[in-house]
This record gives sequence, structure tokens and C-alpha cells, in this order.
Amino acid sequence: MSTYSYRERQFAKVLNNMPRLKNFLKRGYAFLNYSLYGLKIPRVISDYNIHRVGDCLYDKKEAFETFWGYYDKYPMNKFGLVLLNTTLYTTQKPPLSSRTIHVLLFDIEHSRVLLDIETRTYNWQQGCRTHWLNDEFFILNDFDDIAQRYIARVYSAIQLKEIKRFNYPVQDSFGLITFYLLIIGELIHYAQIMGIEIFLK
Repeated sequence: MSTYSYRERQFAKVLNNMPRLKNFLKRGYAFLNYSLYGLKIPRVISDYNIHRVGDCLYDKKEAFETFWGYYDKYPMNKFGLVLLNTTLYTTQKPPLSSRTIHVLLFDIEHSRVLLDIETRTYNWQQGCRTHWLNDEFFILNDFDDIAQRYIARVYSAIQLKEIKRFNYPVQDSFGLITFYLLIIGELIHYAQIMGIEIFLK
């Protein structure tokens, strides 16, 4: 049963038909809440210099966007090395397979890029599902043009090179590849065609 009243549901229905007005009211409501409550939050003064990661990347004339992905994975290892997705292409538009993103292994302490890996298997929400396997190894998804398949690639942060490939993309993993999970899109598509229900638990 809905917790919203009939009037609230009708108002929401009207706003859904007027997206610009809805967006304007949502922004106004957020600003009002910030004005009433956000300004009362005490400010924290840091003893550290704060830098944008994008300022440390390559040619500063270019406008880089950096992003990480889902919040179920932490981008930094215990040595202060950070995995980042970066692109010159705006994240406000849908991703295109003709455009790549770069996965960077970034050294926070020295503000430098240690490894730059190009991939075109990504989306703005998850990146290319890059994540640490332990403090030395990380994994990411890519597309193998020769085999015409999605793959997972494992890199060493110490050797600064690819050390292993898997024939399927990774969605999640446990430990140093004790096992990893993947989503097989063809199976899901086939199940939908055949009218089979798939329950993911």
C-alpha cells in the first residue's frame, strides 16, 4: 500500500508530464533544504593541501572527467595507489563503443600516473568494473578485438603490466580470484525470448 496520499500521487503525476517544472521545483526544494539545514553544519578545516586529481593529469588544457563506479568497491589500496576511470568525453551523454576511457593507476603521494590502460568496455555507472583483488593486483573488463569477446584483464601494481586474462568479463570477485562472478547477457536475452524467468539471488 502506498504511503502517499491521493493528492500527492496526483501532484506527482502532473509533474511527470512537465519535466522542466519538476526539475525546477526539485532544485528549489534542495536549495531550500540546504539553506535551512546545510548551512548549520560545522565546517572542517584541513591541515592538508587539497588537489583535484584532474589537475595532475597530462595536459592541463584538456578537461578530464574522472569517476570510479559503484560504491561497493574502494578505489585505493593500502599503499595509496588509486584506480580511476577518466575520459575527455562528457559523462552527460551516453557512452559510445567508438570512444574509450582510460583506467589510471594513480600514486596519490607523488601525484603521478603509474599506469594508463585504455578500454572501451564501460558505462558511466560502473566504469569497466575495475577493482582491487588485493593490494597488488587489480582487474578490469575490456573487449578483445581479435577474439571478438568481452574479457577480464588482471594487472600488477608492482610490475606495472598485465599479468593474466580471463575469457569472460568480471562483475565481482573474491580474493585473489578464488572465484569471480559474471553476467552472461546472451543467457539472459535467450531466457527472455523463451519466456524463462531468471531469479538472481
